[in-house]
Amino acid sequence: MLGETFEDPRMKFIAEKVSHNPVIMAYHAEGEGWELWATSAGRTKFWGNDFYQQMLLTRKFTVRSSP
Repeated sequence: MLGETFEDPRMKFIAEKVSHNPVIMAYHAEGEGWELWATSAGRTKFWGNDFYQQMLLTRKFTVRSSP
């Protein structure tokens, strides 16, 4: 899969499409004193005239103390 990266003086960011079917996305970002990672996925079901979508998210944000 293709990983997308972004860096500037304030932070580093990487995102990746982990799976195509079902679609699962993951990303990680970090800067001075903090870190964030997350995954995002969804489930869809179609029952004749009804459409159901459920989002599945996991996130973690960490603040690190300065030395």
